[in-house]
Amino acid sequence: MEEIKSANPFDPYQLQIGVADRKKVMAPILVELRETNHLSQREVADLLGVSPQTYNGWEKARNEPPVEHLVRLSYLYKTSVDTLCGRNVFMIPTKENVMEQLNTYRRQIAELQQALDAGELDHDPEKKAQVQAMVDGLRAIVSMAQNANGKREE
Repeated sequence: MEEIKSANPFDPYQLQIGVADRKKVMAPILVELRETNHLSQREVADLLGVSPQTYNGWEKARNEPPVEHLVRLSYLYKTSVDTLCGRNVFMIPTKENVMEQLNTYRRQIAELQQALDAGELDHDPEKKAQVQAMVDGLRAIVSMAQNANGKREE
């Protein structure tokens, strides 16, 4: 079957999302990232070298940031431009996402500990000691991440 080619090379993109929709998608992402990082609109505007009114316009979906500022925002928030534009929204490191992931790790650690306590590795004392050390290390990492995540809220 012959593929039909459009005269406009941007058709697939334009059919997916328009300018108004793109601004509506990006605005709450900018708000979430700024608030998660405990920054004010003025602080972000100052870091980017734009007026607070300009930055506010991005968060209110009146305007969209130029590419230069998207790149700077991606560095500021340690995320990709795709995430800022809503293509990888699930990657935004919100407090809730982090806590959910930490809870998943806690459950997995508890399962490993149960297996150890049930004697599933008693036949191999060396391996049992290694797994116990790993479980203890993971517990410490999760605890440190929990503390770091809690401190961001203060």
